[in-house]
Amino acid sequence: MRACWLAATAAGCAIALAGCGGGRESTGADPAAVVPASALFYADFVVKPEGSLASSVDSLAARLLSAAQRRRLEASLDNDFNDVSVKRDVLPWVDRRIGIFYASSFRPADLAFVIPTTDPARARATLLRALDADPGLERRSYRGVAYLHSPADGTMGVVGHYAVVAEERGFKAAVDAVKGASLAESPRYRTSVSSLPPSRAATAYADLPRVLRDPVARRWIDRGAPPSLLSQLGDSARQPLLAALNVGADSIALDISAAPIRPALRFSTQGTGLIASLPSDSWAALGAGNLGAKLRTVLEQLDAAGLAAARLQRRFGGGRLELDRDLLSWLDDAALFVRWSNRLSLEAGLVIHSGDRQASARAIRRISAAVSAKRRAAPIIGPASLRIAQHDDTVVAASSEGAAEQGFDRSGALATTPGFTCASAALGGHAVTAFIAVRPALAALGPLAAADHRYRAALPYLRRLTYFVAGWRRVGERDILRIATGSGCGTGVR
Repeated sequence: MRACWLAATAAGCAIALAGCGGGRESTGADPAAVVPASALFYADFVVKPEGSLASSVDSLAARLLSAAQRRRLEASLDNDFNDVSVKRDVLPWVDRRIGIFYASSFRPADLAFVIPTTDPARARATLLRALDADPGLERRSYRGVAYLHSPADGTMGVVGHYAVVAEERGFKAAVDAVKGASLAESPRYRTSVSSLPPSRAATAYADLPRVLRDPVARRWIDRGAPPSLLSQLGDSARQPLLAALNVGADSIALDISAAPIRPALRFSTQGTGLIASLPSDSWAALGAGNLGAKLRTVLEQLDAAGLAAARLQRRFGGGRLELDRDLLSWLDDAALFVRWSNRLSLEAGLVIHSGDRQASARAIRRISAAVSAKRRAAPIIGPASLRIAQHDDTVVAASSEGAAEQGFDRSGALATTPGFTCASAALGGHAVTAFIAVRPALAALGPLAAADHRYRAALPYLRRLTYFVAGWRRVGERDILRIATGSGCGTGVR
């Protein structure tokens, strides 16, 4: 639908340009006022940031985009569609935020863009000009609201102070929301978003129970998760799923908020103490609390989905080792790290807190015996230099002797490095469960992905980043996952 160009392009400029175009003063209109209360999905984006958000967006864009890249992006806004320019003809009447929603399904017919306007008359004239050359254009009316309809370009109209660009069914859903019950008036929606930062740059809201019943969504979900695993989501599958995009002067963070996820399925903040104590030259780290219980839950779900976990257990150590007895019984918090041993060689290690020192010691002896037997019977697939050792209640499995020694050494901790400190600050109080230092990661992954045109296109932007980081946090009655990235080191996102 070519008409969506007007809405999508208007949104695209804001993140990079800290607000485009002039126009009248914002009315503060909420796009959710034109969204049905029963909408499956809704998102809004700030396209004309103000105050501290405008300063942050401008600062971040300067860090992430070169001057030439910003000029090319701004020039693209001058491209005309039926003699309509986004920069000249659309942005001047667009209000501070625009929205998008799916009404009753994820089919294209239920998709609509909502563009609050400070000048309804000018908005109406722009929409008419965008479609005027279409020979199939029709002027129609629904519940007293006039609109334009084209079989090729979709439906456009102005509903009060909101321009709506959609297929006809989506447009009618917006009119019904204005004249009936809107999402902005829904107690469920208002209560959910009230916990999000008021200065956020974008918001997303999904009515998860209805999403899980939607046939289109179910096809997407079933490809990646068996129904038995979804059943373990508990209350989180019966409550809305929220997301918020927060922009700082040198970082950007995505918060995903859900009702409490069952403990066995979420990355606990208990693993972060181990992450902070990993070797200081680690460029990738991942932590998990109570790992044994989580793995046991995964195996149970594989069984329930008809994937025989017993086969995995029989393969483990050629039948010499049992998962429950030799691993799951003592696995507690764990953290994985990757580092360069030199410029040409990677090392990795897994640091594990043992919940039962004697059980882990017995397991190490059994694993060593199984590995020795395997080496005598057939060539080893994988790192022949694998080292497994225990000191007190710490177990380290590493790809080399040097990595194993680093796993036990706490003198040069990752938490003391500037990159990790910056990443932690970007989480704004969330406990770190995953960390990647971008430059050494690109050095490791570059040779593997160099032939991928998408990687080459993204590389100039990735090189401007310093880190990626993620962490969980419990806020009231909801679990918050924050994923952040940034360039340099400053105050981050709060």
